[in-house]
Formats: sequence, structure tokens, C-alpha cells
Amino acid sequence: MQSLTKLATLACEKTLSMTCQPPAPHKSFAYGDLVPLGFVLKALNQAVVTEENPELNIARQNLQQLLLNRQEDELWAFHTQRLITATDSSLVLLGLDKPESVQALEKFADGRGGYYPQLWARDKQPGKMQLDDSCRHWCQVDYGTTCLVKWLRNSAGLESKTDVDYLANGFEQRGGLYFANPYFVDWILAEAISEDENAAC
Repeated sequence: MQSLTKLATLACEKTLSMTCQPPAPHKSFAYGDLVPLGFVLKALNQAVVTEENPELNIARQNLQQLLLNRQEDELWAFHTQRLITATDSSLVLLGLDKPESVQALEKFADGRGGYYPQLWARDKQPGKMQLDDSCRHWCQVDYGTTCLVKWLRNSAGLESKTDVDYLANGFEQRGGLYFANPYFVDWILAEAISEDENAAC
């Protein structure tokens, strides 16, 4: 529990971030100060339920407030003041109870049950990735993100827009661009269908 409290404290002091290590000769830099905190907050939420520890609860509240302060239009980026995405927002929301933010993810829906990781446009527009040939592969529905949104909608008591057949048909592509490890997606998928009667074998 002390390590969880320390992680939350470091995050709130703005000293916790992932590190991007680009190819030489470019230097590494801090990048990823929001998304990892969704996992830390989820762990703190579960720990607070089982442990009567004032320090743990304070750390949880502080971390929750930090994430709420960094939201833009109810959603989040991977790093503060960068592009808001469905993938990053969903991972942050693992630690937050915010149905209105879950509903806001619908702007990434493709209308057929899937969710795009981010929005894009050919010209510069706020909240959208500028499209060119180098990033065209990012402009497709993402299986892991879709599973995350279904899980979050279920947890928030919102109607699911993704049926089990859709997820079953995409299962072989679950390890993809944003979630290279298929076992991580297996966990997300299991949570996404855990309360769906149609998922029974």
C-alpha cells in the first residue's frame, strides 16, 4: 500500500511520467503523465475498499482531483495538453466514475459498434490529428479501444453500442497498433462481456 501511496504522491507533485526514448541523436523526454495514472487510481480505489488507511484515501482523492483538473471536454490525452483520444481517455476512466465522460466517448464511434482511437482531418483542426500518409494507419477502428468503451459503458449503466458478435468477429485482431500485447486485450474483453448474457458459450 505504501508504494501505491508514493506513486499517487509523485503524480500529484508532477514528478511521475513515462519517458519517450526516440532514435539517436534525439534525447529522451517525459511523455505520458496522464494515462498511467488511470491504472494507479484504479488500484487505489480497490485498496481503499479493503484498507482503512487515511493516507491511502488522501492519495486517492488527490490523484482523482489531478486527473479531473487535466480533462478537456470531459476527456483526456496521453500527456497533458496533447491530443485527446478515445484510447487514452478510456484508460484514464478505468480509475474514475464519470458516466458523462464515458458518454463523451461516443464522438469516436463509427456507428457500427467500433470506436476510432482519435479523430482526424486533412487540415489543422482543434482536437483532431492532421492526416497525411504517414499516419493513415491510425485512422481505423481499434479493437482494444472498442472493448474498453464497451466495458466502461457497462460499468456506467449506459446502453452498449457494441454487441458480442462484433467482438467475436474481431478477436483474432485483438493485438494491434495500440495494444501490442493480446493478453492485455483479453482482460479488457473479459470485463467488457462479463455481464452480457449473449457471451455465454
